[in-house]
Amino acid sequence: MSAEDPLQEAGAALRRAVEVLRHRPADDVAAKMLVAEFHELRSLTTARQRLESLT
Repeated sequence: MSAEDPLQEAGAALRRAVEVLRHRPADDVAAKMLVAEFHELRSLTTARQRLESLT
């Protein structure tokens, strides 16, 4: 299992959750916030992997 696998699984789960939330207009903002949080997590994970590869 690579370090990227859990992130891939989280991304798939997020896509499913966003689809459910977007069917309810009041939850569309929550869906957008989830996506933003995931992108931030992915960026941080990628940055950490790059730093680790330099050492």
